[in-house]
Amino acid sequence: MKREKGLDFARALAALGILVYHFYCHSSSAHKLFLNHANGGWGTAINYLFFALSGYLLHKKYGKQKPFSLTAFYYRRWKATMPAYIAVFLFAYFLNVAKEGTLFYLDIPKWRLALSFVGLDGYVSWVTPTYFITGEWFLGAILVAYAAYPLLRYLANHKRLRYFALAGLLALYGCILYVPFYGLPASTNPITCLLCFYLGMLGAEQDGFF
Repeated sequence: MKREKGLDFARALAALGILVYHFYCHSSSAHKLFLNHANGGWGTAINYLFFALSGYLLHKKYGKQKPFSLTAFYYRRWKATMPAYIAVFLFAYFLNVAKEGTLFYLDIPKWRLALSFVGLDGYVSWVTPTYFITGEWFLGAILVAYAAYPLLRYLANHKRLRYFALAGLLALYGCILYVPFYGLPASTNPITCLLCFYLGMLGAEQDGFF
């Protein structure tokens, strides 16, 4: 894929924005200039940008690839995401094990530890206790987007279907603005994340957005 300078700028802007946003989240200053803007939070806006960038990059690389191997795609996504996360999780987890003196140190069903090894513990922790230590909700959300990519790719590659898919995601987004889903606010809801991800994919379509 040919390197795009505008894309590099967007990546740098998003990374800087997340850094500054989280700095202000934990700041004791009364003037948190980069925490909120007139219509919402900067963290939300930057998360939307990250998902759109992720969709754009994946579809730019895999959108027209033939043959498209599901096995190879999922393995590459796993390799790019999970090993570093699992290593950090295990380090923090065994520190807690050593401190508490037991392998299952939380009073919750043991099977929920498995959620940590598939990267969903942070996402699920919004609605039920898990062994969530690191990774944040964003990891689970991007894994959901990766899992959905082959289907979204099929829809985006068929011009007659791509806009039905977009309309469907927009309709679902409209619903979650008024009806709670999964206990998550609209800004971090999987539907919202998939909508941003899919819009990024459509931006990468070689025959144009429309």
